[in-house]
Amino acid sequence: NGGFLNINDLTSAKAINEEGSVTASLVVRSIRHTLRSNPCMLLNESVFDALLSISLATKINHLEDIMAANVPSVKNELMFDALLESLPYSKPSVRKRALDAFILLACTKAENRDTLVSTLEFPEWIVLLLIRTKINSDNEDDTIKVGIDLLDILLHHALRASRDGAFVLEILSKFFKTTGEANAKSIEQKVLTNLLSFVFKELRGFNKLGISENSLVMRDNGLKLLSVVDTHLQRIGTDSEASDEDSKKMADIYAEIRNILGTATDVSKNSDSSGHVSAEERWNAYKSLRSTKEKAYLAFVQDWVENDFENLPLSKRCLEIERRELARREFVRSMRIKYERESLKILSEFEGGDFANFPWEVDPIETAKRRRYILRRMKEPPKREQNKKAMEELPSITLPKAVNRRESLDFDSEEKMIQEVQEEEKKLEKKNAREQKGAHTDETRLAYKLTNSMVLSDEPVFKNDEATMVTPLKTFRGSLILTEDCISFTGKDTETGIEHSWIQKLDELHQVQSRRYLLQRSALEFFFLSRETYFIDFGSSEERKNIYKCLIRMKPKNFVPLYLEASNPEVLMRKSDITSRWIRRELSNFDYILALNTLAGRSYLDITQYPVFPHVIADYESDVLDLNDPKTFRDLSKPIGALNPKRLNQVKERYDALKDDPEIPPFHYGSHYSSAGVVMFYLLRLEPFTTLAYNLQGGKFDHADRLFTGVESMWKSVLNDISDVKELTPEFFTMPEMFLNLNNCDFGTTQKGEKVGDVKLPKWASNAVDFVAKQRAALESEHVSKNLHTWIDLIFGFKQRGAEAVKATNVFYYTTYEGNVDVSKITNATMRRALRDQIENFGQTPSQLLNVPHPARQRAHDTLSGSHWLFERPGVVGKYRLKTNETQAIASVSSFGNNLLVINAKLEIAKHQFSPNIPDGTSNPFTFVPSKRRPVASSNSTSSSSGGGLLSSTLLSKSTSLIGGFFGFPQKAMNVLETILDESTSERKPMCVTADGKRIFLGGNIDNSVRIYSGDPNGCRLECMRKVYGGIVTSLALACDDQILVVGSVDSTVSLWLVKYPSTKTNLDNIREGLRDNIAMMRVEANSIFNEGSTVLEVIHRREFETFGNNFDAASGNDAYIVGTQPVRYYRGHGARIDAVSVSADLNVIVATSKTNGTSIFRLMTNEVLTNVSALRGEMNVITPDGIIIAWERESHTLRACTLNGRIVAERPLKDLIPLVTSLAWSRSGEYVIVGTEKKTASVAQAGGGGNGGVCLFALPWLSLYNTWALEFAVTSLTLTSDETNIIVGLENGEIVILANPSLSLRLVDNLLQSGWVSGL
Repeated sequence: NGGFLNINDLTSAKAINEEGSVTASLVVRSIRHTLRSNPCMLLNESVFDALLSISLATKINHLEDIMAANVPSVKNELMFDALLESLPYSKPSVRKRALDAFILLACTKAENRDTLVSTLEFPEWIVLLLIRTKINSDNEDDTIKVGIDLLDILLHHALRASRDGAFVLEILSKFFKTTGEANAKSIEQKVLTNLLSFVFKELRGFNKLGISENSLVMRDNGLKLLSVVDTHLQRIGTDSEASDEDSKKMADIYAEIRNILGTATDVSKNSDSSGHVSAEERWNAYKSLRSTKEKAYLAFVQDWVENDFENLPLSKRCLEIERRELARREFVRSMRIKYERESLKILSEFEGGDFANFPWEVDPIETAKRRRYILRRMKEPPKREQNKKAMEELPSITLPKAVNRRESLDFDSEEKMIQEVQEEEKKLEKKNAREQKGAHTDETRLAYKLTNSMVLSDEPVFKNDEATMVTPLKTFRGSLILTEDCISFTGKDTETGIEHSWIQKLDELHQVQSRRYLLQRSALEFFFLSRETYFIDFGSSEERKNIYKCLIRMKPKNFVPLYLEASNPEVLMRKSDITSRWIRRELSNFDYILALNTLAGRSYLDITQYPVFPHVIADYESDVLDLNDPKTFRDLSKPIGALNPKRLNQVKERYDALKDDPEIPPFHYGSHYSSAGVVMFYLLRLEPFTTLAYNLQGGKFDHADRLFTGVESMWKSVLNDISDVKELTPEFFTMPEMFLNLNNCDFGTTQKGEKVGDVKLPKWASNAVDFVAKQRAALESEHVSKNLHTWIDLIFGFKQRGAEAVKATNVFYYTTYEGNVDVSKITNATMRRALRDQIENFGQTPSQLLNVPHPARQRAHDTLSGSHWLFERPGVVGKYRLKTNETQAIASVSSFGNNLLVINAKLEIAKHQFSPNIPDGTSNPFTFVPSKRRPVASSNSTSSSSGGGLLSSTLLSKSTSLIGGFFGFPQKAMNVLETILDESTSERKPMCVTADGKRIFLGGNIDNSVRIYSGDPNGCRLECMRKVYGGIVTSLALACDDQILVVGSVDSTVSLWLVKYPSTKTNLDNIREGLRDNIAMMRVEANSIFNEGSTVLEVIHRREFETFGNNFDAASGNDAYIVGTQPVRYYRGHGARIDAVSVSADLNVIVATSKTNGTSIFRLMTNEVLTNVSALRGEMNVITPDGIIIAWERESHTLRACTLNGRIVAERPLKDLIPLVTSLAWSRSGEYVIVGTEKKTASVAQAGGGGNGGVCLFALPWLSLYNTWALEFAVTSLTLTSDETNIIVGLENGEIVILANPSLSLRLVDNLLQSGWVSGL
């Protein structure tokens, strides 16, 4: 280490002290760097004593010093780790001295045993020390005995202390297994025999004392020990060196422990399902920590020898390295916590304990399109207040209304400010360019390098000490700080004073949306890549402008500043194209309403302005809900308060009576359709709303008769009570759990003596899932689609205010409207508080988005795309056979553009031209041109030829010829491929095809690889082969424009990989640049109105950069490739072979299904386990956009449907209904699952069972058979075209069948003719 370790360099030492201190980690790395060069020579007895003294913070001259009255303990763990790392490579005398010292430390103080066990080097250092000690002398034998004694003491402590003992055993086993030393097996046998004796005595003692926490810990660790012993016995096998006596002793104790713990089956089962999986998780975390530590050390060495620092004074050199080190340490620490420890903690909490008894709450992490489906267990019990008075009555006050609404909104000044900032930014860029051009000296370049290597400044760019963070349950007052690299908030609960804080990297900021708070435009909602959101009020519009300026200037890496370009919701509405997309039926009614809520400033975080949805059903009394009867629906052209004629007259009389009031403007309704009380009323059964309602009532729930007890009674109140005009919330259409008392709360008893529990549902709803599904079906029905624009006019449009609102009987109390009052201008504290309470508790009208009538939606049959052409009238759908030369079963068929990519059972591919809905002049409602397949090469072919496949028949038959076919592989490629074929099984190879048909991903290879082939049949090549360290790949899935690959393996693991494709720019680049440079052409699919799947890809890219150090560039050359040799993430805990895997970036979930362990649902971005559903077994699965998971189990011939929260909502035995299922698909509408089946056998047909085979439609979520298109042969593959107007079916005989509605092609031709006729005028 040169001058750094030269303690006589007083000048440098003085300079270091003057300019800044060097941290201990830098000193330790320097010592490690020195010792690694030659530990045998450098680590002598004196150096060992010195380093041990530093570690213990006590001067150690003799071993007797350790036995002194004041027993030392390890204080400097960094130095201790460095000492342990080099110790196995030191002289034998030093090793002996170290073992004597450590055994004294371990025996004299339990705290030291904890340190020795928890160090990152344990048990590796002591095992390595033992196996490197040669058994050739008494001294060496004595060293081994002392070492084994010390290892026994520490292992006993680890097994007693906690369930981490299983983790220590895992490391011990893996290290013995991987070492190549000759005496490793004998030492391992001695250690394991001693451990077996210890565990046997402990378990026998616990059996006498009874079950306790300690006994359960020892049982778990005992199970793991048996697994380790099993591995050891299998490994030594018939080794002649192994002692028969020792092996017999080990086997005897093993049997005794097994008898105590249970049968061999139970032991194996428990070990695999709990201890083994948990240890594997810890093992990977351990490896990650070791790898991180080593990388940090290597980075230090690289910094130290870097040429840029050679000419610097030693003091400056140390400080620059220290700055770099601090930056690396902080980055690694935060990432390790976020992606390893947090994940493991959540997994362990999920597996049991008090966590399982905590209440369910709504998961604040939103899915795409801002939908909310998922519940999660609370991390701690809810804090409910006791014995408090109920909320005080508001004082009766009157306040003058605002004279000029536009002045208070101040939209124009905000947009002017943004333009000014952008102009200033352009000037600053020009100035910086001039300055940079002049920076050419060596000194300047060196300073520039050093500056970039430093940690970013912590100086705040923006700070607001009066910021308020708004959550559904609490508000926190504190400071929001924006620095060059982070954004953070620290505050206290405004009622209890409890502190709350958060910090996020600025690069993770994805979007900021303008929000109101207390009707003032002073708030923002921050959206991060992880889909975490924070609602911050800055107290004034001026402060909000200031942070606007900062964000515009700073341009965070992943920031999409859509909402900073137009703070006026009306302007933003015009700039977006969501209305035209809704009119064309590219957006559902639900998604469009939620998008309007978002644009109008409604947020899930502020329950005073929660998203508002309409009542659509008016019939809650019938036994059957008829969605074809207009009387079933509410009149959407009228406000909810105007539906009842009698009440309508009353509200009109009220309005007329208030016209002469000089203070209060006239209004129809004193209450509001959306308020905090409405939200708490509906969502009472879900946290955090349960606790909020409880606390607001002074430590109790409201009277049972006033709670939400039944849907029918709620509707009657809304229809008749003059003070009840509430609309609905989004959860009525997505979350059946809101109607169930999942947390078993005691809501009391009504006056009729009925205990309040679950919500009473209408007769036409069999359960909560059925009710929500029918509500959603009603919302998306043709009747509502035809009339929804009239409701939008009332809530968001031109009938919200002014004369049109009066005509529509749609005027509310004036304090609910933005711009009518200004809390900040009221000086009287009592009046200001009363007004705040009025706004907070009695509703806020959304920002107005339109001042002209909203256009109506197209009729379904006026559109030229959509699955309704197939599903609404399945009887008119025709079956059209395509004429190809294929004779093998179709393994996969994919539609993209005007092409079909077909892969047969021999993995030969062909590409056909296919244009859906464009008639070919004959009877077909499409155009199809088959490819001209060339003959497959013969077995004696000696050159490459066209025609063939990924794995041709010549290869499968072990031919020595070249692989023929469309690929033209050379002889060498055939030999390589031949070794990876798993011909012992007839299972279908897992494969998936990219959306553009240019790449084919293939698994199922016995070398555990995933392979990428180009999809060109005239020159198909192997582009990439990546080995997956989890056994044979059993399932594959793609997401995020095919840039994310999810792999399921035979060893129960799911892994996520990033795929790069050859292109000039990645999808991420296009998203970023398109949004920055062309804000006016804002698109819903790319922006964050819906917070869609692009954020998932950003997170995975960031994780990839942290893991591999890769940039975001596309693949070089013409080949696609899988990034890295290790996956970006592992998803563990399923416990069985993965038979099927599905992924949804929009829902942020991965679904893994197996025949034995059911289904595990993981959160995609954080690898948390959301839930395990053991009953959802099967070999195939799909997940719909609405979060319904469908799984098919062959053994029981059963189709099951499940929600993201693990609730089985339908189970449909199909044995007497249809033949065995072969394939699954879903439509974007989420209404149906499409099922392909085998053909109906003759024996089954004679018995009168089995039903027709072919393509079947099952309605969701009930899984009721809606329609069957019968086919003669078994279906082996099926897919929908991109516009979902055609179903493409591959059959076992090689045929392809198209299911299409001929009416659509006629409509398309008619439109083209009309266009031509018009253009010809």
